[in-house]
Amino acid sequence: PPKTVAAPPVVTDRMLRRVITFTGVPLFLGFLIVPGFFYYAKKIADPPLDIPNWAALGGITVFFALSGLGITYGVLSASWNPDEEGSALGFKEAKENFPKFLDRVPFLKKPKY
Repeated sequence: PPKTVAAPPVVTDRMLRRVITFTGVPLFLGFLIVPGFFYYAKKIADPPLDIPNWAALGGITVFFALSGLGITYGVLSASWNPDEEGSALGFKEAKENFPKFLDRVPFLKKPKY
């Protein structure tokens, strides 16, 4: 059987913090979209606006999609080196980790003839 290699706890904790951040912020904003849209339309705008329901739904969809992408980005943007904390937004780490991630995806490997 192939040997599996687990990430050290310091790395998994770092990934979890980033996943919670990059998923939680868009998710929270997505939940605020509907009340925010209609509060603005009825209470702040003068004259009151008639915002269609699809506009609020579109806003929710965008933020929920960003939340879903935040899971992947949270893992890829964390430093996989236990000795390095990494940068705040993790652009450099994501650039380094994405090719490593793709190398582990079985259906993307080229067949050996």
